[in-house]
Amino acid sequence: MKSIRIQLLLGLLLILTGLTVLDSAWSYRDTYHETEEIFDAHLAQYARIVHNLLADALPAVSQPPLVWSAPIEPKGIGHAYERKLSFQVWRETELIARSASAPPDQSYAPLTPGYQDARWEASDWRVFTLPDPDHGLMIQVAERGDVRGEMAELIARRTLSKSLALIPLAALLITGLVGYRLSPLKTLGIDITRRRPNRLEPLATSGLPSELRPIVGAINGLMLRLDQALAQERRFTSDAAHELRTPLGLVRLQIEAFDPHASEAERTAAKNELLRGIDRLSRTVTQMLQLARLEQGQNGLPIGSVDLTALVTSAIAEMAPAALEKKQELGLDAPETPCLLQHAHADALAVMLR
Repeated sequence: MKSIRIQLLLGLLLILTGLTVLDSAWSYRDTYHETEEIFDAHLAQYARIVHNLLADALPAVSQPPLVWSAPIEPKGIGHAYERKLSFQVWRETELIARSASAPPDQSYAPLTPGYQDARWEASDWRVFTLPDPDHGLMIQVAERGDVRGEMAELIARRTLSKSLALIPLAALLITGLVGYRLSPLKTLGIDITRRRPNRLEPLATSGLPSELRPIVGAINGLMLRLDQALAQERRFTSDAAHELRTPLGLVRLQIEAFDPHASEAERTAAKNELLRGIDRLSRTVTQMLQLARLEQGQNGLPIGSVDLTALVTSAIAEMAPAALEKKQELGLDAPETPCLLQHAHADALAVMLR
């Protein structure tokens, strides 16, 4: 059996997971790119710091070049995002200063202003060259590409992990929300199971979501029609007991009055009277069934002209034995001419008269 709750949860969780993965992948790419841009900006800033510190302090000629032996790389106190940096200061084609980790006899890359990618000692380097026309200097700073990439990837992964970590929490919240919003369905099911044939009052619609109200309205309409059908059945049973009491009583009287020692003519007359009583009983049952179908909206009764005088006379004849037994007298005061009713149900009128 398919569950709306499970299907809804699976659908929402799949959509949420898919969108989160796509967003995380996009964020990872953007974060990685932005981190690279920030590192490039820091590299340029580092070059300007070196320029401001050394431009006026360097001699016109330095043979051999000045070497800063103190490592620039993070050691001891620092931050995990610090990188491995080195620098060189060139005057035209002459190296006049460098850090201890920089190449001693060549530049990382051609002395062209701006950013470049270079390779030295089997490692990739990101290089920025800052020109100083006033002093005739070219300041070149470089950063290990692998360390730079590791830092950028670390930052991007941390951003990605935070987004992915929210998926279980979102799944838990969605599960609770779906369960809470579907609780009216469970309440409605319990309310429906409490209904019985003798307890078909309408279901309450207050507090229900708008999507459930048409369903509850349809169920209430169905229960109303069912209640009406049950009421018709009860009424039919009551009417049947009332209508069949007289014909059955007449048949009983005729059977009790039958004398097997009577003459042939008397026995034949009694037999014929018994058959007529059975016919009346059968006709009464047929009429009641037709009336029951008529009450249910099934128009199965023939419509035509009905002689009301003849109909009343026949009804009196059928009821006469019962009236005599109760010492009652039935009579009809009507003109001899037929009294016709147009578009009438003869059987329905007969039942009404009885």
